[in-house]
Amino acid sequence: MKIDYNILWIEDQESWYDTTLELFKETLEEEGFELKSERKDNIQQVRELIDKDGLKKFDMLLVDFNLRASDSGDEIIKLIRNNNIYTDVLFYSINVENIRDSISKHGLEGVYTADRKDIETKFNAVFLTTIKKIQEVNSIRGLIMGETSELDVEIENLFFALIELNVENEKRKIENIFRNDYKEIAKNTLSSCRAKRDCHTSDYKQYFSLSDSFRKYDILKEILKLKSFDGFDLKTFKQYGKEVIGIRNKFAHAKAEEKDGKMILRGQFNAEGFEFDEVKCIEIRKNLIEHKNNINKLKSILIAQE
Repeated sequence: MKIDYNILWIEDQESWYDTTLELFKETLEEEGFELKSERKDNIQQVRELIDKDGLKKFDMLLVDFNLRASDSGDEIIKLIRNNNIYTDVLFYSINVENIRDSISKHGLEGVYTADRKDIETKFNAVFLTTIKKIQEVNSIRGLIMGETSELDVEIENLFFALIELNVENEKRKIENIFRNDYKEIAKNTLSSCRAKRDCHTSDYKQYFSLSDSFRKYDILKEILKLKSFDGFDLKTFKQYGKEVIGIRNKFAHAKAEEKDGKMILRGQFNAEGFEFDEVKCIEIRKNLIEHKNNINKLKSILIAQE
């Protein structure tokens, strides 16, 4: 599981779906996850998804047992059972006893049921059950290390895009950002720069690829100061080093320990002691979501300017 929590929602009442989805999103945000929902309104669309990848990307299935089309709840249950799908399933209906009868008849195990009017309460309970394992400290370590590594890739992609966008109009300013680095790098790894008086686009890319995560972030931050982008929050990005790279470095040096009957992650990095409990990990996940969304906004802006 990742910070993105993916659900497949089989529901044909679009307005009810939209309203209820917003309530579910609030629940996940409180736990430091981001809800991604894909809606289908008939059984044929679900068959196509099963044929494609067996619904492997979804963390939960939400199924309206009484679609207004000809599809019956029984057919949906048989489809799930016959395709050996083990993702958690929450069926709901205005008549929940019909669901339970069908589940019993077809021998479908490991599913949840809810009255339609109680769907929010039941969804919250099922969601919290599905993330129990991910809440364990060692699982959290893997999740956060994976998410921050993906953001590293995004930082590099943004750098290349911004260089192409700015290099002609802001060449002198970009040279100044790199100038001190080139003096040092020329002595060490980038021998091709030794005889060059000016910085060129290809040199930027070479140097950037050889830099560590903090230096890549610092370079990108300086380049982003050259031009404003509506919708992108530079103030938030200025916390990226502390809230993303710094956190990842700490997690890499953390050890699981028991404290007051609960497992925490504790360690020391750069002579600074730290510990992460479940509450702190929720805060970290929320910060990662904020930074990921901010970066995605900038990506969309740059794509629009190509």
